[in-house]
Amino acid sequence: MDQTFFFINIVDVFTVCPFILLTPSFLETDYGQRAIYTGFVEAKLEPGLKARWQFIHNGIEQDIDIHTGKYNGSRLLPNLTLIINNAVFEDEGSYRLQVLIRDGWCSSTEVQLRKVRGSKFSVKIIKICC
Repeated sequence: MDQTFFFINIVDVFTVCPFILLTPSFLETDYGQRAIYTGFVEAKLEPGLKARWQFIHNGIEQDIDIHTGKYNGSRLLPNLTLIINNAVFEDEGSYRLQVLIRDGWCSSTEVQLRKVRGSKFSVKIIKICC
């Protein structure tokens, strides 16, 4: 019986992909407020060609368009920013940065928007005097 072996060289991911740092690793914010993540990318062997932000919720990955009212930021290497405006409960989840090199996309570790506190209904207290 002829056996064929396939090896996946995981080491290449660590030696070829750039170093990607995202901060902070987790955030909590109030309903309607902003959450801000910053990223730094340092090339190892291959320079980054472009970058994209992604939102991961319930195992579904979605690319983020940073040119909308909901999201702002930058994709310019090496310093990147993601701003989540007007935070709502549906924004809770994981975010990551991907950088394209000649061999494909490299992913950062995921950062978390753990909690959006508060309510979508605001209560205004009026003090009636005398």
